[in-house]
Amino acid sequence: MTNKTVQRVKEAVILKSDESRHEEVSAWSNRDLIPLPPSRRTWGWFNFFGSWSLSSLNVATWQTPNTFLTQGLSVGQAMAVIVVSRALCCLFAILVAWCGLTWHIGFTVQNRYTWGFRASYIPLMQRILLNFIWNALQCWNGGKLVTVCITAIWPSFAKIPNTLSASTPTTTSELIGFIAFWVVSIPFLFIRPERFKKPFFISSVACGAGMIALLIWSLTVAKGVGPIFYQGQSVSTSSRWSVSWLMMAGINQAIGQKAAGMTNSSDFSRYAKDKKGYIIGTVSVYWITGVLVCLGGLVTTAACQKIYGTIYWNPPDLLMVMMD
Repeated sequence: MTNKTVQRVKEAVILKSDESRHEEVSAWSNRDLIPLPPSRRTWGWFNFFGSWSLSSLNVATWQTPNTFLTQGLSVGQAMAVIVVSRALCCLFAILVAWCGLTWHIGFTVQNRYTWGFRASYIPLMQRILLNFIWNALQCWNGGKLVTVCITAIWPSFAKIPNTLSASTPTTTSELIGFIAFWVVSIPFLFIRPERFKKPFFISSVACGAGMIALLIWSLTVAKGVGPIFYQGQSVSTSSRWSVSWLMMAGINQAIGQKAAGMTNSSDFSRYAKDKKGYIIGTVSVYWITGVLVCLGGLVTTAACQKIYGTIYWNPPDLLMVMMD
């Protein structure tokens, strides 16, 4: 009985081949590893714009200026770091994606001709481990936003007694939001990437509209921005870090923040109809959307400093304060 159950599970999860297309299924080849046929290369520039926008229209990008201002850099220097780092990220994203654009292969196959068949598992495992961290970060931020949404519908949700220990850096309501976000996002893992065009579009439009609305509201209520927007350089002359080195460190930090998405760019670039579409979509997001989100986060935070007298870099925290 047990053997039959195991066999059924194995048959259910194993990838099936399509004999009519002469597809081979083995440890080295399947329909997602072989070069994509033209029928699956359906992404245009706007689809890549929507895909990359999700890496910019998020809480992490919104908070980016905070990292550099707390180190003593001025607003102008912080924005310079962001512009330079995003230009470099854009260049790397295109270079790494070139294999996918040219030969229509993904990250896994791309590693085989540099690492070899067996050793290619090393960068693959590194990418998987990196994805654990990145997914955890996104689930945590997403969970906090789910908590905000539930609280907006049922205000009593925020007053749920905290049953977690005082040393735990979260509350019961935030943990519920985290689990809810995690569970809801799991089904999307089973959607093929080429079918993600509409979800990417809807998500990018919704996130962009929400950020613009928050920016307009804060400037309207505050009638200007707070002191943080005019903050000058505050690096001590006795510091072992000069402004130049802090800016270099900031560029390195900002590139590291986007490394997860750049590493396997070919997994998405292989779906491109042509190279031009991928390049236009990537450049427009990295050089326009990403920089504007960082600037919008800075302006909104500065305006809310004038409203509440406190700096709120994290949008979920700001939204919870707005509902008090």
